[in-house]
Amino acid sequence: MKLITYDGSDRYVFIEQMDPLRMKTLLTTQDEVYWGLVFRFSGKTYVVGQISPTDGIAVCREITIGEGEDKDYESKIICPYCGYADQASLEAGDSEENRECGVCGGVFSFYREVTVEYSTSPVAKPTIVDIKEE
Repeated sequence: MKLITYDGSDRYVFIEQMDPLRMKTLLTTQDEVYWGLVFRFSGKTYVVGQISPTDGIAVCREITIGEGEDKDYESKIICPYCGYADQASLEAGDSEENRECGVCGGVFSFYREVTVEYSTSPVAKPTIVDIKEE
């Protein structure tokens, strides 16, 4: 399997639509390659995002894996290892003890904190009555 990177701002383009001039071969391997595989090569860390078994190509992108740090009060669930922001965060439950990152495979926990706020808009002023003194 040939592992490649793709130099493009359109990261989510399908392999069949990629411009061959923007593909760069990292390496060719006989090892098992699968979607989500996190591997190290030449001192850098990569994750496999697409595979074309018929073409024998796996598209990888460089990622940074940290030691893991708390992410507090974010609008999305964020992996504390690679920083991936889960776009489907609203579909998650209120909390999970063990959630696997969809990019790097790291395991973390999360809980949802809900804040309620209210907004008001004027509809009708109160009626004011003049009262005369006797």
